[in-house]
Amino acid sequence: MKKNALSKLRIGVCALVCFTFVSLISAAAKVTTVNLIEGAPELVGSVSSEYTLIENIDVVLKLCEGVPYQSELKVPNLPNNYVMSGKIHIDDVIATAADDISIWNGLRIIIGKTDSLTYNTVSIYRNVGIQLVNHSTVGVGDIKPYPAGFTFADNTDFTFEIKKNGSSIIFSVNGTEVINYTLAAGEDFFTASGDNNLGFISINTHFVVSDLKVLVEIEQATETQEPVTNPKTGESSTTLASLMILLSGCIFAINTVSFKKRKT
Repeated sequence: MKKNALSKLRIGVCALVCFTFVSLISAAAKVTTVNLIEGAPELVGSVSSEYTLIENIDVVLKLCEGVPYQSELKVPNLPNNYVMSGKIHIDDVIATAADDISIWNGLRIIIGKTDSLTYNTVSIYRNVGIQLVNHSTVGVGDIKPYPAGFTFADNTDFTFEIKKNGSSIIFSVNGTEVINYTLAAGEDFFTASGDNNLGFISINTHFVVSDLKVLVEIEQATETQEPVTNPKTGESSTTLASLMILLSGCIFAINTVSFKKRKT
């Protein structure tokens, strides 16, 4: 009877330990969201950096008449799956006539870059609409109309969000989806080794970007994975290794106690 009771106790304790271990494994495999831009952004590769300022934590692109220019954000270790969002205030945009070339003035958001001539943008034009553009020989997407209630003019404020999941791009303005496009092979100019895949371009427009976020999801290591490196901190997840050591110690302790009780 004592032996049966001891066996049942041993099985129960082992089951409890295994259940706890599985629960901890599940917790370790949870996905966490990290903002790769906290505080003041850092700029790199600005073609005309004298026109780009960081004021507090806002990115300010000044009006440079007749000279479009780009400023890139330094975001190292950026995966090709991210959510970029923020608020934009249009301070001034040149509008010389209702139907001349100034209708193409506005701003562009860089969402992938290979070099100075090969990059993707979401372009918001003053009096035309919104367009996904591939700046190379590949071509461009269709021009989409503004969402209801939106105008691109002086003293305009709006929010934007870009969801990039590999070759899939979803762009929203003020919470309304405008572009939902999947890039074909050879159209995505995101460069995994680069740290300047994101940025802004001014086309005869003075605008301010605030509340800028670049969110990525980080998954903790599972039983079949190597430790995962956080792209923001560079630290690796070693939770699983600790749990394995804990489980081994628990099982060894249970077996030792059981063996001693059997001898007595």
